[in-house]
Formats: sequence, structure tokens, C-alpha cells
Amino acid sequence: MFWIPAAIAGIYVWWRIASDLLPEHEEVVPSLPFRVGDGIFASVLAAYYIWSIVAADPESRVVTTELLGSAIVMYGLMALFVTAFLVLRGLSPVNLFGLHPVQWKPVVVPAVVGIAAIFPIVIIATYVSQLLLGEERGGDATIAFLRNGPGPTALILAGVLVVLVAPFVEEFLFRGLLYGVAKRFGGRVPAIIATSILFAAVHITPGSLLPLLMLSVGLTVAYERTGSLWTPVLMHMAFNGTQFAIILLFPQWIQ
Repeated sequence: MFWIPAAIAGIYVWWRIASDLLPEHEEVVPSLPFRVGDGIFASVLAAYYIWSIVAADPESRVVTTELLGSAIVMYGLMALFVTAFLVLRGLSPVNLFGLHPVQWKPVVVPAVVGIAAIFPIVIIATYVSQLLLGEERGGDATIAFLRNGPGPTALILAGVLVVLVAPFVEEFLFRGLLYGVAKRFGGRVPAIIATSILFAAVHITPGSLLPLLMLSVGLTVAYERTGSLWTPVLMHMAFNGTQFAIILLFPQWIQ
């Protein structure tokens, strides 16, 4: 199978990338500006995510056009809320998360290499999850919605949410705030593990836990490697965009 050697090559690439993040190397993602109050705020946000996982009813997870629109608004409000908190704290999200204008080559090249290396690993992890859990491919509610032939409005909303809004806001919250705070008080490796587990669990579908865990670790390492949140944002957009295109153009691949 092509994906096995590709995954092995991807693991090697990520091992080389991660080797530059040993404790003796200089950290490029700042965490020192965070204080105890930021930790409390981040803990409340994490508790909200945990509550959403525990309280979720798998039987009621039906995607509709209205739900897509509401999700876009909710993502936007959450990003604004966190931004307002940081600004009131005297912290600039642009400087803190490396969102200021940068030369695109140092951001785009690691993103391209990173997503090319992580994709086969995620695919193998997906197959392993399916073997262990016995879940069918395409069991996600959003996938089912897209495969049912939604209208143009729903399709546009789904594309905006999945490819643009969700990747940016999730990276802003998970890699930016939650990882930064967790790193400040718990250290880099525990922070990567904790935020990646939460990121994977938030997506609720059991079969996606392992592949999303692998993806999240890669996104966090890429952020730590470049110091710019734009790198994991681009990787996340590319990952979601590829899946979105496959669902629409090659639905038989997820049968």
C-alpha cells in the first residue's frame, strides 16, 4: 500500500523537525507573557470544550444549512471574545501568536512540507481507528450532509466554515491561547499532548480521535518550529480543503 511507506517517510520528516525542539533549543513561541489570570481564562475555555464533549448527543448531530450559518457566527464570536480578553490584558494577539505581516516563504514552505508529511500519517491512523473501532468511513455528520447533495447556499456555507473559518479560529484558540498557556505552566511536551487530546476529542467522532491527535501534534510542532500561527493555519486549511474536495469530487473514496 502506497500510504505505508509515505507515512514512514512522514514520520521521519516530523522526527527531524521535532529534533529541533529539544529543551536546549531556543523557543520561538512565547509563553512568558501569560499569567495566572490567563491560565484561569484558558481553563474556563477548556472546561467549556470538555462540557461540550460530555453533553453532546451523537444521535442529534444532524448538519443543516441553518446550523452551518450559526457555527460560522459562533466561531467568529469566540475569536472576538478571546481577542478582547487578550487586548484588555494588554497583550497583542498579532505579536503573541506571530500573526503580523511576515515573509511568506518561511511560513508557506514549512506548511507545504508539514501537510505533505502529516497527511499519510493521518490516513494510516484513520485506517487503524477503523480496524480497532469498526467504524465505517464517512460516518461524520458533516460528511453525510455533503454527500446528500446540499444546495448552493449550504455548499458555500460549508466551504467557508470547513476550509476558512474553522481552521483559523481553531488554531487561534487551540494553538494560540490554550497551547501557549499550557506551555507556560506545564512545559512544552505536556502542553502539546494535552491540547492535542482536547483538539481531537472536541470533534467527538471516536474514529477521528487518533488521526486528529496526530494532526494536532503536527500542527503544534509546526507552530513551535516557525513561531507563526500562519503555518498551522495554512496546514489546517489545506487538510480540511483536501477532505472537502474529496467528499465532493470523489465520494466513492469514503464509502
